[in-house]
Amino acid sequence: MTSQHYIEVIGEGLYQEIPEQVILDIQLSVRAAQEETAAEDNKKFANTLINELLAHGLTQAEIRFGGRQSYTPWWKRKKAGQETRTKITVVSARRDIAYKAVDSISRYLNNKRISVEVSERQPIFKTPDGAVSQAFEAAMVNAKEKAEHLANLASCRLGNVLEIQEWRRDMRHSGSYGDSDWWGDSGAMRMAAGAGINEFDDDPAGRLQGNARTIYIKFRVRYGILGSD
Repeated sequence: MTSQHYIEVIGEGLYQEIPEQVILDIQLSVRAAQEETAAEDNKKFANTLINELLAHGLTQAEIRFGGRQSYTPWWKRKKAGQETRTKITVVSARRDIAYKAVDSISRYLNNKRISVEVSERQPIFKTPDGAVSQAFEAAMVNAKEKAEHLANLASCRLGNVLEIQEWRRDMRHSGSYGDSDWWGDSGAMRMAAGAGINEFDDDPAGRLQGNARTIYIKFRVRYGILGSD
């Protein structure tokens, strides 16, 4: 079998994963002259912040505690002062509610002792049912088309499959915050993500579907070849 003549090709397919949950990190920083004051004020404002998130529709299960730390910035070490930070994380499948709730805390931005920073991590993606199997089929069809074309050019007939190997899957990131698409996909075609509409309001987060990311799969397929009739 090892001495059998063969044609080896790469079959390609792809599928998309859709964002199922957003992850938003909220960092609350409170500055004070004394460490105890900074810590106590931080706890107080953190509780206020959590209550506001709950009041805007989030549930307690969607709000996580990300930890607390206190430190003196290096450029202020010769002066009195302490800064305490608390991280609150929102993990929610309800993007419109999550963004709206986070927007409600922007009023802290004008406070000289308190700062609130919001950053978005990579979303949690979900693979639609059947998407991987369909990509496998597409890759195998692609491989056979390539092999048949090569066999025809070589005046041969395509035989049975001798070997199949899946290569490492490549990914084109969605380009959303936290899932940057720095390098593109080296020229490969990208499927367009559709947009879903609901009746939440005019906020784009409520009206549009999130950016999907594309997963590329490749199979190395070896076919035996037969002489022409």
